[in-house]
Amino acid sequence: MLRNAGIFRSGRSAIPILFLFVAAVPMLIAQMPGQNAPGPPPAQVEKTSNGIRATVGSEVLEVTVCSDSVIHVVATPEPSAPV
Repeated sequence: MLRNAGIFRSGRSAIPILFLFVAAVPMLIAQMPGQNAPGPPPAQVEKTSNGIRATVGSEVLEVTVCSDSVIHVVATPEPSAPV
């Protein structure tokens, strides 16, 4: 019955077209005119005597190489937290 009307005349299914429409709707809603997504917070990485200390925004990540087979990783939510 529907095969005789509109986009169904060629005998193709409308499922691919419907899928593309449904897949594109979230992207259209997410992009507000004049709005930009915030960029990543500033990152600072410094080499320590036995690893690295990375500060991203207010979070700190310390990676320490203890031996050839042991690596110690500590993450804290703020720079003043003891590590």
